[in-house]
Amino acid sequence: ELMRLVPLDVVQSPFRAEARALLGKVGARLGRPVRAHLYVDTGMHRMGMPVAQAMSWIESLAKAGVRIEGAFTELTEDPEFDRSQAALLRSLQMSARASGVELGTLHAASSDAVMHQTTDTYLDAVRPGLSLYGGYGTKVENGQRFSAFFAFGAINGPIGGPPAFFLTGIGGGSLMT
Repeated sequence: ELMRLVPLDVVQSPFRAEARALLGKVGARLGRPVRAHLYVDTGMHRMGMPVAQAMSWIESLAKAGVRIEGAFTELTEDPEFDRSQAALLRSLQMSARASGVELGTLHAASSDAVMHQTTDTYLDAVRPGLSLYGGYGTKVENGQRFSAFFAFGAINGPIGGPPAFFLTGIGGGSLMT
């Protein structure tokens, strides 16, 4: 798959030590670097290269010719822990820079961090994800439960109209509470 994806400029998200050898081989065979945003585990222990092992991994990826364009982690939706995770990723960026490797764009903040204004997690970019195209949420306030559902849809394609106003797409959304 990588032999087909890399020429299309699809950015890879490596998260294991084995990525160095694989991405290095693919880049060598294609005669071009493989673009990557590195998935770093800063404390959730789900996926990603554990931050304690990440520095040597980053250096080995750079030596293998991988074009590191960014690094990211995922957050827990606990603002204090999320801030510490973002700080670990920023610290890793500084360590990498000190060893001569640039990590590029850092991103961690998901929809929850954006909606709750956990700005310390915004880093260089945010990933609002689900909140862009729909979501379902509940909240209890003063003993009363509130639910909301938001859906967004779009049509991409020629719709029509006079030349100056020819529509090539339309989108809309609805909020139900």
